[in-house]
Amino acid sequence: SSGINAEWPLRPGNNISSTQYKKLDKTLKCYNLVQTIQGITRIARKGDNFSQTTIDVVFTNCYSDFIKSSVLKECIGDHQAIMCEINSKVPVAPKFEKIEIRNHSKRNIQSFTAYLRDNCDFSELLNCTDIEVVTTGLCNHMEQAYSNFFPPKTIVRHEKFIHKPSPDLLNAINFTHFLFKKFKKLKKKKDRLRLCVDTTA
Repeated sequence: SSGINAEWPLRPGNNISSTQYKKLDKTLKCYNLVQTIQGITRIARKGDNFSQTTIDVVFTNCYSDFIKSSVLKECIGDHQAIMCEINSKVPVAPKFEKIEIRNHSKRNIQSFTAYLRDNCDFSELLNCTDIEVVTTGLCNHMEQAYSNFFPPKTIVRHEKFIHKPSPDLLNAINFTHFLFKKFKKLKKKKDRLRLCVDTTA
């Protein structure tokens, strides 16, 4: 919300038909501004007379974000301090999310394929003539083997980071790190040579 802290002599007994008041009211409406302070902010004495004015004000075009506006007892000079409580929504940083996946490591894949190739006997399924029995038996067998060779594991994922970057991206990142390290080494070598020249001069 945008606010303007200003001083304007708005008195409770203002003449709303005066030209000055009409100009102020028109300006506020033109910019969709609302005056949030309604209490007396200054009590002045002149001789035996006292004047009460709302001279310290806060204008805003987001009045719906204001929770509370009040005049405090504390004084700043001969003015009352004012306070505005605003409902400011601070975006919460996204957190890492824990998810469960199957461990598809290279070793597990090799063990799984070796098991299917060398240790599985499908003779009973091949000799069966009922296609539904064969399909159900094959699915159960594969599901059990998959669960055994690819156990679940928990990983931490962030919505703004890539979970499984491509090999090309990893190579580009590693190459960038390599160039940066090489640059730092050359810079150190150059600084040492410059130091040697300065000390021998």
